Amino acid sequence: MNEKLLTLYLEYAATDGAMAILFVKQNMQQSAKKWVDIIGCERYESSQDKLQFRFVEYGLYKRTLKPHYPPKSQFTKNGRFDEKDYYIAVRAITWEAANLDIEQQKAKGSVGEKYRITGVRYNKNQGKYRSNPPWLDPNSAFYGGSPSSFRWRERRVYEYEPEWVYEIKSTEKMTP
Repeated sequence: MNEKLLTLYLEYAATDGAMAILFVKQNMQQSAKKWVDIIGCERYESSQDKLQFRFVEYGLYKRTLKPHYPPKSQFTKNGRFDEKDYYIAVRAITWEAANLDIEQQKAKGSVGEKYRITGVRYNKNQGKYRSNPPWLDPNSAFYGGSPSSFRWRERRVYEYEPEWVYEIKSTEKMTP
């Protein structure tokens, strides 16, 4: 296996562009059996989920090149198949084929279908308050006792913990 290709692919796999391709593949049916070319994207940096984007703009291209994968026997050592190394090698070869195929199609003047996905991330509990704050529950560590206690006076209203929700807001085809 080409070590330089593996190194380049592993560097690429950690980028927002790689996550955007995975996002498109998981959410857009029209991307099946096509190459995805990311034009631009912006992730929600505050999110732990790397697949939450403010927007992703991408082009779809027909698959005209077929990647050639090495036999699994090359990834068998001492009678044991190394599935992880094989998977990474296959992904790297696919990535290389996709880039080459897209470059060739663009050189011939092909534009591809262009789309934009817009997502929104919001706190589902924004502005919602509990009617029974935890300091009124005798079983809670926050229990503050009577309404004359310090905690009762200072914390009359208790907002729910944030619960972040991500949704795809819109998908639109862009004009070339």
